[in-house]
Amino acid sequence: VCSSDLDPNRLLVATQNVLTLGPMFNPDIKYTKADFRPVALISENYMCLVSSDKLKVNNFNDLVNLAKTQQMFYGTNLGVNGMEHVFFQYMAKKYDTKLEAVHYKGATETQLAVAKGDISLGLLPAVMCKNGATNMSVIGYTTTREKQSLPHDLHISAYIAIYAPKETTNEHLKFLSEAFVSVWNENREVLGKLVILPKTVLTGKDLENYIDGQDEKWRKYYKTIQN
Repeated sequence: VCSSDLDPNRLLVATQNVLTLGPMFNPDIKYTKADFRPVALISENYMCLVSSDKLKVNNFNDLVNLAKTQQMFYGTNLGVNGMEHVFFQYMAKKYDTKLEAVHYKGATETQLAVAKGDISLGLLPAVMCKNGATNMSVIGYTTTREKQSLPHDLHISAYIAIYAPKETTNEHLKFLSEAFVSVWNENREVLGKLVILPKTVLTGKDLENYIDGQDEKWRKYYKTIQN
């Protein structure tokens, strides 16, 4: 999308793993978020922290106290650049807990591993927790939209957004955003079964501010982990 052979209608669908965490943790990645312009927000999948029922903990404070005294293993889906790994490494540093990664191929494998007790913890999309997760306890959500909310510094979102090349004109960016909003509104009911939708479709400056706010939190995580 950001190559020299520019096509104003060639768009990128990406999460923070692609445009923020990837370049942050991997110096071989040459592109940055500055090479793109956000068009619209597709979803803002907040997450849920789950624990194996074998731990017998029901809240975050009990989990932290236990993790200070015994080694716990957590599942991660995308290796050291993935949001789950960064989240748990920040949690280990900030809360002085003993956490170690086990790598899986996707959130479903992580969920099964937690349910079987193969690992202690997982960070799953909230929709998976709401669809009847068994043999595991929901410790909390990464948002204030749920009553069972984690500490505010752990509030992150696995957002998905559409991006255009940075050379895209304001006029064409407005056209793309309006077209997406129209399609999004027409298919909201179907999309809502697959992902957690934002209350409204963010575009323009509102979208830029949202992404910047999320990315600032990831930069904070990165600095904490490196220290």
